[in-house]
Order: sequence, then C-alpha cells, then structure tokens
Amino acid sequence: MAQSMYLTENEMIAYCEAVPVTVSQVRFASSMIDAYIGLVDGKSKFGVHVGTETVRFNRKGIGRIKRSPIIGITKAIVSGSGHFGMTEFEIDSRLLSYDELGYVYAPNVSGCFNSVISGVTTPKEITIHYLYGYEEIPEPIKVACAMIAMNIAQSATFLNLDSMTTLDARFSLSDPSVITSEIRRLLSGYRL
Repeated sequence: MAQSMYLTENEMIAYCEAVPVTVSQVRFASSMIDAYIGLVDGKSKFGVHVGTETVRFNRKGIGRIKRSPIIGITKAIVSGSGHFGMTEFEIDSRLLSYDELGYVYAPNVSGCFNSVISGVTTPKEITIHYLYGYEEIPEPIKVACAMIAMNIAQSATFLNLDSMTTLDARFSLSDPSVITSEIRRLLSGYRL
C-alpha cells in the first residue's frame, strides 16, 4: 500500500511557512488523517476509485449510490421486464444525472426505458459503473495536513528528534497538541 502524501513539496513551503516541515512529517500527518477519516478498500479516500452498484429507482426516478462524491458515471445497464420476460441492455450513461452526495436521477424514466427495440416496459434496476472520490486533494485536507505536520515538527524539536517514521514515534489521534479541535472541524465532513 502506498503511503498518502497530502501536500506536494511546493505546497509544504506555501502551507508551512510558520514552521518548516519535512517530507516524512507530511507523510506521517497524512497517515494520521487516513487513520482519523478512514480508508476506502485499504486506500486513501482522497483518490479516484471505481465502483459498480445495482441501483433501484423510486417512482420519481431517484436512486442512490452508496459511495460518494461521484465523479462520473461510465456505464449503465438496465434490467427490466419486457414483452418476453426479463431483459438487460445498456443505455447512454448521460441520460442519468447525479450529484456529489450520490443521488442519481433518471429524468424521464418511462421515456428512456420504453423502447420498441428492447421491449422493456418497466425498469427494475440499473447497474451503474462509476468513478467516485476526489480528483484533487480538498483544500481543508491540505490545511489540516499542514497543521498536523507543523505540530509534529514542533514536537520533534521539543523532543530533539532528528527523524521520524511511524515506527519511531506514536501520537494519539486524540492528543490535542497534534490534532486540535480546529483540525477535527476541518476533517469532520470527510469521515466515513
């Protein structure tokens, strides 16, 4: 598993002007954020992930995908009852609109499923292939990473540590000197 790194070296300079930090301190801070927020299938939540789900729509044509934020829908396969029993066919994924929270909308459910070619008269469910996560690290995560890294750097100076890895030092996620209430507020919206 690759270690998370929520600040680039250029961002380390820009975000950590008050207290210079090292790459290992930023990696350690990024690991602490992952531990506090949680991982998605063993990977950082702040990346692009691929998902597949079968979604049932309500009468208003609204369904919900479990994983969000949705970046894009790549494929949609409709299952429904038709003139000759159950049938499946692919529809243009652009017919489905969505929002970041995971709600998927089929704006004209009857119009896009009543097809003479497919014979589908009633949609049962749609299997949706999609991308979710973050294409870029959100600003609150970068700020929190910088704050944690600076707190670690200050602790390292106080403890006279020359280098630090996750095996050399342990910081409690509830330690207010490392993860302050302000940092917790920045991270709270991203917790699983």
